[in-house]
Amino acid sequence: MDSVATTKAEADAHLETLRQRRGVGREQPEESVLVQSLDQALKIVSDQLYKASTHFILELIQNADDNQYDSEIVPSLRLALYNNGGHRYFRSDCNEVGFKFKQLDALTRVGQSTKAATIDNSKSCIGEKGIGFKSVFKVADVVHVASGFYEFKFDRNARIGMILPITSQFPTADRVADHTQFLLELKSQRDYDVIKEELNSIEPDMLLFLRNLDQVHISIRGLNKQYRRKITRLDPRYDGETVKISVQSDAVHSKEYIVHRYTAKKLPPVPQREGIDSSEVVIAFTVDNEATPVFTTQKVFAFLPVDDFGFRFLIHADFILVASREGLDESSLWNRSLRDLIQTAFVASIRRLVALSPIRDGEGLCYMWPKYLPRHPETSGFWHGLHQNMMNALRKTPLLESGADDTLRKPTDLYYVPRDWRFENGALFDLPSLLQTHLSFKYDSVRPELSLIGVDSLDINNLWLEFSQWINEVGIDGLKTRPIKWHQKVSSIFRGQRELREKLRNLPIVPLRDGSWVKARQDCVFFTSTQNEEHVPTGIELFLVDRSVSKDPERRRFLSFLGIQEYSPTQVCELIINLHHDLPPGACRTEMDLVTDALYLFDHRLCLRYEVPNIEFAAVKGGKAIRSRERRLYLVDPDVKPGLIAKYQNTAQSPLVVLSDQYEAALCKGRPREDADSFRRWLLGSTYREFSTVPALLYNNELSAEWHFLRSHDVMDLLQAIRLQWKKKAILSPRIIKAAAELQVLGSDGYWRPLGRLAIPTTELKQKCPHLDFVSLPNPEYNWDFLSILGVLTTRNTTAILRELQKLAQLQVDEVDKSAIKEIYETLNASMRSEWKEIKTAFLEESLVFVEKPKPRWLSHLSCVWDGPGALKQVTKLRYRYPVCRQLFISILCVKQASTGDIVEELCSVSDEGDMATQRFSELFFLLGRYRRDHEELSRDQVRRIREAAVFPIGVEGGKSDEQPNITLQSICEGDWYVPDQILLEQAFRSRVAMLSMPVKGAESLRALFEDLDCEKRFLSCAVEQTTEPRGTCIRDLRREGDLMTRLDYITLATDQPALVEDITVQMWSVSSILAKSRLGDIEISDEDKLISADFNSSKSSSGV
Repeated sequence: MDSVATTKAEADAHLETLRQRRGVGREQPEESVLVQSLDQALKIVSDQLYKASTHFILELIQNADDNQYDSEIVPSLRLALYNNGGHRYFRSDCNEVGFKFKQLDALTRVGQSTKAATIDNSKSCIGEKGIGFKSVFKVADVVHVASGFYEFKFDRNARIGMILPITSQFPTADRVADHTQFLLELKSQRDYDVIKEELNSIEPDMLLFLRNLDQVHISIRGLNKQYRRKITRLDPRYDGETVKISVQSDAVHSKEYIVHRYTAKKLPPVPQREGIDSSEVVIAFTVDNEATPVFTTQKVFAFLPVDDFGFRFLIHADFILVASREGLDESSLWNRSLRDLIQTAFVASIRRLVALSPIRDGEGLCYMWPKYLPRHPETSGFWHGLHQNMMNALRKTPLLESGADDTLRKPTDLYYVPRDWRFENGALFDLPSLLQTHLSFKYDSVRPELSLIGVDSLDINNLWLEFSQWINEVGIDGLKTRPIKWHQKVSSIFRGQRELREKLRNLPIVPLRDGSWVKARQDCVFFTSTQNEEHVPTGIELFLVDRSVSKDPERRRFLSFLGIQEYSPTQVCELIINLHHDLPPGACRTEMDLVTDALYLFDHRLCLRYEVPNIEFAAVKGGKAIRSRERRLYLVDPDVKPGLIAKYQNTAQSPLVVLSDQYEAALCKGRPREDADSFRRWLLGSTYREFSTVPALLYNNELSAEWHFLRSHDVMDLLQAIRLQWKKKAILSPRIIKAAAELQVLGSDGYWRPLGRLAIPTTELKQKCPHLDFVSLPNPEYNWDFLSILGVLTTRNTTAILRELQKLAQLQVDEVDKSAIKEIYETLNASMRSEWKEIKTAFLEESLVFVEKPKPRWLSHLSCVWDGPGALKQVTKLRYRYPVCRQLFISILCVKQASTGDIVEELCSVSDEGDMATQRFSELFFLLGRYRRDHEELSRDQVRRIREAAVFPIGVEGGKSDEQPNITLQSICEGDWYVPDQILLEQAFRSRVAMLSMPVKGAESLRALFEDLDCEKRFLSCAVEQTTEPRGTCIRDLRREGDLMTRLDYITLATDQPALVEDITVQMWSVSSILAKSRLGDIEISDEDKLISADFNSSKSSSGV
């Protein structure tokens, strides 16, 4: 019977069958001794077989993995620990297909597992003992079981209750459909606490090697944790299988494993693996990412973890376990065979890691895999020798790159080069043949681990052999091309290696100052002096170590270790002086020899008491190189500006004998900058020779050859020489002053003038007064103030400013710098009172007021005003053009405010420009009216000018009344035109007579001005005769009279003088029409209107029409 119960009744029948098979239900007078013994044995097994009371958790996980699942679901197991109603429970829920009768029968037996073997002869199930489930009774007396239609329980306290199913409904609140469930009623709080601790400590790798189970959920009060396994059969990152196990709790984290499988064949037959002769050995490496291995110790697995044996990688195989599953059966041939094959699987897995691509240069598991090699020591005899066998196998396997290329080599063929023996991340001696024996530096981080597989460190003797081989191949030229730091590195490594000292002395590794390299054992090899920078001249029988090497502390210590010592330079100085004293004519010593001689003496001037000895110097005269012992010698000093000596040292006919620039070049090469200065000071301080950095201008109180040479070549350079002499001595000879004042120099205007008549182009004068007549001095930023003794203008005073303004006034107006003008005015504005007369005189002599608008031009200040109304367009107002220059224009130049006369001038200049003329006239005429009222009356001359000026816009007669009249400008003295001072008359006579184009209100407001201009008779109100007469019958209108009287009553109440309206009598009369007549000359206008007009009179009686 191996079917699944399809109904509840069938399931109960199956359970009853099992009970009967165990003797329950038969009539027996008493229990057999066999039953009693079995019951006792079961209790012993459940209590004593397993050390840990929580072992049952692994058994439940094992059972869940061995179960069968539908292909559509993810095999999952849920483990829950909880309290309910004061009782403690542990429950497992598995979504398997459900129990078959055969599995149910095995569950209720001892040693009768359904999983002892499978039809596949290369795999086994995890469970095989048939007793693991009984471990649940160590923590629970009652266990409820539900699977499909099966629902029953085991009661440890009943006779053989651990294998006797009791039909019982599974607690409804805990039942999960389509799941096989075990519900344990825990015995004690201690059991609850131990289980809780165990559940919290479950590691993610528990799922790693299970066959079916992919998810485990753990539920404890306050904790929900879920483990998920994802298998990638071909992960391109790791070129094979990987497993990722994620753990989801409060946060999500995961572990990733590289999995390598190896099939072990021809395994020995054992009863526990009947019919099976092959099995799988799995190696797994934990990684953080593609470059970082996790190298903590890992456990050995037999599907589930067995124990930690000190390896840094995980090992899994179908090991045979002892009955408690808490250890391996170390006596099993099956287990020993699997153990021996782990070596083969491990080497293959390492090959896989080695073949991976680096994620970056020098980074990746292909270089970090040695982190998995070490093993933590442990005492298990079963694993003894496996680790060493694996390491020995790796020694013989090409796994590592050399320093030459990425070809893989055996670990025992390579040396590790210590970091201290490298140079700039490379090999110290970089011959290809040597690099092939070096371990690549990409393995630096795993150096300790590589020692396990035979990678030794390079020792000092082998390093010397490499050095010797390198020199033999590259020779002296190779040594010369190596940088200074390389030589320092070699020196630091071999210094102090006494056993190699003689071997090193035989190598040509000592650089001399002439560029050659010699062995340290050669005679007469010395260091240069350490007292000063020096270069011993040639011609002296000393082999001197290169100066830079002698100065290098590291290399000097190394060469000292090889036996090289320092010499004293005192005798060298004597040899040089004697050599110069006995020099024959001709070039027996080159220019560079002379330079070297002088510099050596300079470096050791203390031995000479700082005096310059009588030696020959390399010099230049007229562009030709010479050897000179002359008393006077010029030096090129870069601090003396301009460098006249340098400029003319190569010029033909130059009288200057100049020290060769090779001295300066040698001093600037590898020396401090101050050495060149010290060398010049040494020469300038000589008592025997006359060294100078400035051309001499006098010789025996006469102008020198240098003076005449400079004047004929460039007078400006002669001025520079004079300036340098002044700077040097702060005094000039009267002979030089006289000659310098008469020098003809080029002014800024292109004309040659005597120097004493010009201005110095100082920075201030050039910036503030750039149009003065300047002397074209070179380098005007230098201090030329000493030329003031020649009468040259040197400062920016009022005179210079006024001369600059006069120069600007002579320019084309479009060339004038407006900002410069403004600055000049502002400077003059701040001048002292003692300078006012000079300023006023200059402005009276020339038009020196510059204005930009309406067009740029120069004006006399007499034609300007300081301020005036905006309507004045022609007069120049300075207030807004130069607002900060009030003192200059008002106090100094006495510029006035705008006056009535300015308005009259502009009014009389109005031209015939159509509507604009009318607008312009109105603007000025109204302005004149205000000024007449507020400021001053018109003079007779001004009245005359206005009357004679044809500026009044007159609308000439003709055309229709609704058309705009034609405007002409006329004077008061010509034509008959009128001023519109009443609106009705203006409307009546518009286009009939010539009339001033002005609003009636405006004309009325300007009546006084018109009267001043003798225009009273031109007012329409004066010129027009008006009459009115009613037409038709006059009828008194009493209703309107009453209405008006009522209104007067209200007005009385509103006024504070009611007596004014008390005696008013109102009478209203209506007529059919009123005829109004207006006559102006020959023009008469009649208007008959039906409007009613009222005439108010203050007398007691009044009439209205």
